[in-house]
Amino acid sequence: MSGSGCVYPNTVLTLGDQLDGADLPWRGFIDGMSSACEHPNSEAADGPDTAGYDPRENPIVFFHSLLDLGDCQSNDLPLGQLGVAVSGAPSQVPSFVYIAADPC
Repeated sequence: MSGSGCVYPNTVLTLGDQLDGADLPWRGFIDGMSSACEHPNSEAADGPDTAGYDPRENPIVFFHSLLDLGDCQSNDLPLGQLGVAVSGAPSQVPSFVYIAADPC
């Protein structure tokens, strides 16, 4: 299925969409990202920025099914927030966690 550039239309569902459908919480924690759901500008060059964040390591920002419905903002977080996410009661820990470290 083709997308618009590297961002896939909202008809292309992801693992995150499937987990949402099963009512299972999930999160992505991405190293170098300074804010939730940080995605590249459509004309930006590929590759890491000066802080080390590389959007190519973050598949969440390339799917409109996650971008348009708010899942990206609430579930795609900077790596520094991982400790908070897993320190709660077991019932509050996400069922699935994707972690992407910076290239170093």
